[in-house]
Amino acid sequence: MDVTPTNLLSHCDERFFTQTLDHFDVGAPTYQQRYFVCDQHFRPGGVMFFYVGNEADVELYLNHTGLMWENAGEFGAMLVFAEHRYFGKSVPFGKDVTKHMRYLSTEQTLADYAVLITYLKGDLKRDIPVIGFGGSYGDSVVAVHIEGGAHHLDLMFSNPLDPEPPKAARATEKQHMRKRTSEFYAHKAA
Repeated sequence: MDVTPTNLLSHCDERFFTQTLDHFDVGAPTYQQRYFVCDQHFRPGGVMFFYVGNEADVELYLNHTGLMWENAGEFGAMLVFAEHRYFGKSVPFGKDVTKHMRYLSTEQTLADYAVLITYLKGDLKRDIPVIGFGGSYGDSVVAVHIEGGAHHLDLMFSNPLDPEPPKAARATEKQHMRKRTSEFYAHKAA
């Protein structure tokens, strides 16, 4: 398979998932979350490589994630590229988005990905390992997801080519996330 960036999109199916706008309010409205499934390498016993979308149209990242594409055959992986809410074609309110920014949060985004992963596993009718990928802000979302939603992801990769300052910043961010998560659960239990 040709894994040049301009050719990758042709190996995927664009899909939409009816996602809840506010995962913490019963009866909240929904929006259409876009994602891509690239399953030409998927085989029984394979895994799901799940790309956590970030601050742009997910198509941009689909075409620039060589590590996922290069390893898909060896792992028998289904590649899933999920778009972040409020970006690309996953915009809940169209052009009127600025009046509804309260739904643009890490918590809502994490819930989006958890629900989508659960749906995809159910659609496959079997439980498969899910390996999360991300870069930039998406890498941080994966790190937070590991802290609060580890039951959805089995492994996380970050970009090994990142320079040291972003790696150090992510390490610090993970420490802060662990602290905030611990404080949250301690407060919730009290």
